[in-house]
Amino acid sequence: MKNEIVDEIFLKLAQVAKFVRFNRQEIKKEIEKLLHNLDKHVDFLNEANGKLKKENITSKKIIADKEEEFSKIIIENKNLSKTINKVERNLLRIQDKYDLVSNLLDVKGVVNDGLKKFKGILYGEFLEFANKESSLAEEAEAILKLQGVEKELELIVNFPSVHSKSIIAIGGGFSSGKSAFINSFFEQNSIELPIGIEPVTAIPTYVISGSQSVIRGFSQNGNAIDIDKEFYKKLSHEFVKSFKFNLKNIMPFMTISTPLSNEYFENICLIDTPGYNPAASDRFTSEDKKTAFEFLEQANALIWMIGLDSNGTIPESDLKFINELNLFGKKLFIVANKSDLRAENDLKKIVKEIKESLNDYDIEHHGISAFSANTKQEYLYSDKSLFDFLKQENNPVMIQETILDKVDVVFKMYNNAIKTDIKDIKKYKANINSLELDLLETGYDNDNSKLNNRLNKMKKSMDPTELNKQLQELALIKNKFIIIINEIFDELTNKVEV
Repeated sequence: MKNEIVDEIFLKLAQVAKFVRFNRQEIKKEIEKLLHNLDKHVDFLNEANGKLKKENITSKKIIADKEEEFSKIIIENKNLSKTINKVERNLLRIQDKYDLVSNLLDVKGVVNDGLKKFKGILYGEFLEFANKESSLAEEAEAILKLQGVEKELELIVNFPSVHSKSIIAIGGGFSSGKSAFINSFFEQNSIELPIGIEPVTAIPTYVISGSQSVIRGFSQNGNAIDIDKEFYKKLSHEFVKSFKFNLKNIMPFMTISTPLSNEYFENICLIDTPGYNPAASDRFTSEDKKTAFEFLEQANALIWMIGLDSNGTIPESDLKFINELNLFGKKLFIVANKSDLRAENDLKKIVKEIKESLNDYDIEHHGISAFSANTKQEYLYSDKSLFDFLKQENNPVMIQETILDKVDVVFKMYNNAIKTDIKDIKKYKANINSLELDLLETGYDNDNSKLNNRLNKMKKSMDPTELNKQLQELALIKNKFIIIINEIFDELTNKVEV
């Protein structure tokens, strides 16, 4: 059995040998063919790999280009977003300005018959009289004084809370800390006057103590609108300038009622005024000096602010401006503000120098306080403390009598001017009569008609009859003003009693 298996194996081997011998060429060809195909596949793979590498480089470049383009789009989108935000802010600002102006022009004021009559006589009978009267040289000043009374009456009618208040104006140069000084007495933080290193008090503002915070803007006709607290924060000098016209022409002043310490302000009304010496680059601030002067004139007392961050004493320009004010019957108090920036020894020297400067200009004052609105602290004072001064002024006043006195001053100006002219005419006529007598004594020929005519013409031109009529007319107009002012206050008193 074993031999049979061996024989079979040899047989198979012989067959394989025979197959290999006869098919070797074919196998070789097949192998060569396979190797050739393998080379082709390798070349194809190499070519494909090369293409992939090139495509990869191209793809990377495309991706880099797209990324750069995308970055540009992002930047452009950011710029566009900024532009859109800017446009939106401008639109909101324009809307704010439109709403403010339209409200001021459309607002209907408090109907007060007395105030209407006062305006009617002021711009009717009184101006007609002023136009034909030629005696008073300071006529423009007199008219401005009566227009100031008109504004006070408008304020009282639309803002009755100011009735019987002692008005204290806060004056000084720009950035002296006037608004910050007033803010330091506010008991709530929900509202405050705008402050900054640039001139920001664009509209003079009356501030009184009240249980709630209320802001109102007054139109040129004396009518008032309520102003939102958030909108009020925008009323800076820059905002006013953006109108391209003077906003003060249609909103001459504002009022704020907010809780203040009754210990000092129960019977006081503060006026926050523009700096009298604003930056020359500001367009509308050329009128700020006039505005400051006008509102300072209204006050019963004046607190003058000096900013110690930029001054070591009271500036000469301040002294000159104070001298221009009519402080007759008014108290002046000086506050050296921002005193927290100075050492105590420096403050003593500064207060002493301020006092000497005031004396050099013959400016009477009731005290000097080294105070800081930032810390709400008085560091030292001369003559009288700021807080003692405020307590002293915190008393009700008879504003009705004050206004009547202002009217009386105006009519006295006219009355004295006309009477002076009458007196001069009488003196000139007396001189002419004396001249005639002198001529007769020297042998003057009374039949000289030419000379007589000239003398008679001179006498007729010096007839005081018209001036006497003007005195009578003046008295009638003054009496009408007095009656109307009393009517206004009677009406206000009746409303308070009710």
